[in-house]
Amino acid sequence: DEYFARIHPDDRALARAAAVRTVTTGEPYAIHVRVPMADGTLRHVHARARVVRDADGRVVGLAGSGQDVTERRAAELAL
Repeated sequence: DEYFARIHPDDRALARAAAVRTVTTGEPYAIHVRVPMADGTLRHVHARARVVRDADGRVVGLAGSGQDVTERRAAELAL
């Protein structure tokens, strides 16, 4: 819930659906979401995650990363 709380409210459903799909299918996800910052700015983040399994093959979590792509997004929109 802490992860999803950091994502822009309009992008949370996308992020939750991607996480559920990854846990259900085992396929990694890659999505773009917006993240509001404390100073009121909005950052664009490319987020990726994959399933982490224990020794018995059970899903125990997701491992992932996020890359700030705000400048790239601004350039794309300018075009």
